[in-house]
Amino acid sequence: MISITSATRSVIFQELKTSILDDVQARVSRVKTLDGGVVVTHSGVTDGDRTLQIKARLTETQAIALKAIYTNDTFISIAFTDGVFYGVIQTLKSIKHELNMTILIKERDV
Repeated sequence: MISITSATRSVIFQELKTSILDDVQARVSRVKTLDGGVVVTHSGVTDGDRTLQIKARLTETQAIALKAIYTNDTFISIAFTDGVFYGVIQTLKSIKHELNMTILIKERDV
């Protein structure tokens, strides 16, 4: 179950199992050195590095409300099994109420 809330609206829906909610990438960089080696730097993992790929089947009411949030509001709160987070909807595609949405997490909401 996912809840997306803006300052003026909220939508609750069930995500499909094909959704990706646990994509966490470490802040890792690799630089080639002149001697043929490499330097690898690992700067940890933070909630702000998360990207959510959400797929769902929506009712018409849910699709309308979610599109209104996407077009009128900048930041959202998103709640799901991992907690409550603050972020933005990067992409939203809803064809015949089949949702495909990408959310970029900014931080965990406390």
